[in-house]
Amino acid sequence: SIPDGSVAFYVNHFVKRIHLLKERLAGKDLSFLEEKGAGEKYLPFYELPLRGAQQGAPADARERFVSLFLSYQIWRSDDELMKKEISGLQSSLDRLLSVKGGQLKWLIAYANDQDLPAITLGDFWKGTSAKGGEPTIPPAFTREGKKLIDAFMQEAKFGEQAAFAGRKEEFDKYYQKECSQVWSQFAVNFSKGMERIRGQKEWQKIAEKMGTEQGPHFEFLSRLETELGPLLGVENLPRWVRQVYQLRLGQTAEAAKQAAPAAAGSVAKAADEIKKLFTAEKRDALQEGKERMESFLEAAKAYQDYRQALTSLVPIAASRSQAFEQTARVFGDDPATSKAPLYGAFGALSRMKEGLKGSRPGEEILGTFLAGPLKFYEIFMRLEASCFLQSQWDSAVLSEMKAYQDLQAAQLLLSPEGPVEKFLKGPAGPFLVRSADRGYYAKKALGESISFEPSFFAFLQQREAGKAALMKSNYLVPIRGFPGEANPGARSLPQRTILQLHCGANIQALEIFSYPKGPQNFQWTPQSCSDVTFQVDIGDLALKKKYSGPNAFPEFLQDFQGGLRTFYSHEFLGEKTALERMGIQYIRIRYEIGGDQQSVRRFTAMPKQAPRTIVPCWE
Repeated sequence: SIPDGSVAFYVNHFVKRIHLLKERLAGKDLSFLEEKGAGEKYLPFYELPLRGAQQGAPADARERFVSLFLSYQIWRSDDELMKKEISGLQSSLDRLLSVKGGQLKWLIAYANDQDLPAITLGDFWKGTSAKGGEPTIPPAFTREGKKLIDAFMQEAKFGEQAAFAGRKEEFDKYYQKECSQVWSQFAVNFSKGMERIRGQKEWQKIAEKMGTEQGPHFEFLSRLETELGPLLGVENLPRWVRQVYQLRLGQTAEAAKQAAPAAAGSVAKAADEIKKLFTAEKRDALQEGKERMESFLEAAKAYQDYRQALTSLVPIAASRSQAFEQTARVFGDDPATSKAPLYGAFGALSRMKEGLKGSRPGEEILGTFLAGPLKFYEIFMRLEASCFLQSQWDSAVLSEMKAYQDLQAAQLLLSPEGPVEKFLKGPAGPFLVRSADRGYYAKKALGESISFEPSFFAFLQQREAGKAALMKSNYLVPIRGFPGEANPGARSLPQRTILQLHCGANIQALEIFSYPKGPQNFQWTPQSCSDVTFQVDIGDLALKKKYSGPNAFPEFLQDFQGGLRTFYSHEFLGEKTALERMGIQYIRIRYEIGGDQQSVRRFTAMPKQAPRTIVPCWE
């Protein structure tokens, strides 16, 4: 079968040639053909592949053919020959159209091939670039495209030919259905335009307009009213499009009613227009229209409230701190009583959807479409709030922590008066929840939350464990030691094991020879205790391991978790060869550790520093 695009191309050519010949027979000198570019306008050229060529005729040959053909039409004077040519062209046209069974659907392809612009998301979303798979409204389903189709049908005089009896009406119905579907699908996928937006500046630019008539969604509704109404006629509009008209008229009536009592005439006029829309389809019972009109007037009032709420959100585009403040209200307030504009907009949107609600397919399209601006602001506010939180973390926490190291830094991170605690109770407070089971996690509002980094929650979890460990200033850890062991076949055994804890000038020690000893009470004070040295004497070797810093003792206890630690020869690089000569593959050291060992070990989980990034900012 011949594609619609090819049929349209050749039909256009035949019709134009027939039209030119008829004009010439009517006595016109065709002087208009001498206009610049008239050849392409009045005689669409179709390319017949040349023998052995992969493509049609070159551009210069095409131009010469058109010029010569038009000149020939101006100079020729044989009427009978022209009539015969018209008859031949008409026969070719009829045969071509018969291939499609006389139907006119190919007119869609014709209109789409006339260099008219399609309606795209880029007409409304002024983002960086188009994304693949975006919806479009082809030129044929615009006002200009329909004008071309109507003009072409008039020129071809299809309606005057018996072969096309009823075909125009059939095409009109097909066109109305396809046009409705195309515009509806465009509306359903309209918010995909948000994917075009890149970075804070583009989001901010659109946020400045989103709640106004210049916003993408409301620009589209205005375009819809000017395009689709004239295209289809009010009686053929999809239900959701008639709802657009109803809302606008209802909004006009509501505004007039609030303006002054004297505006009663305007209210009545708008109400009459709405009633006409309700009863536009013959299948709509008049009673249904009467019953639903009041519901739609309520929807129009809610629509007006919704627009006002969106307008009140516009200023957040210019101020990140204001965006943060509004977002904090959304997350911190009770939705049932909150006066935050975002909640006000959601409430108005919900009432409007209720007023618009119907049981017919497609009636949900408008409500979903109108939720788009609110969803945009909701996302924009969260992103701006995230950036604000990160900047507060940088200035209030990270900058203050620069002056501290090791245990001092850890204590400041854990302090109930420290910068982290102030941050959690201050700017981050509305966005976080803390429970006994889960610890800290992101709070949800309207089903969404701030996208805190997992490392931030890991830090907070460490911090809680560290706070529990810091509840005491002094810890008692009794340790009982046992003689060291070695692998079977070893030719030497450990003679002595010594453990030393350095606390200022004081050294606490446990020395083990060939028999158990202890328990030795180790007093560990985080403020004053530091390094731990551990030594095993075997043969003439002294194997040493050192734990350094304020967390040395907690690290030692963590290393000996369960009281048993096996050291392999490769852990002592300097003595590895000598150990192997003695047949020693490993040595095993055992302690019994009690008292506050669990609390002291928690210090190893204590955060050493605050994470640099707690939440992404405009990725």
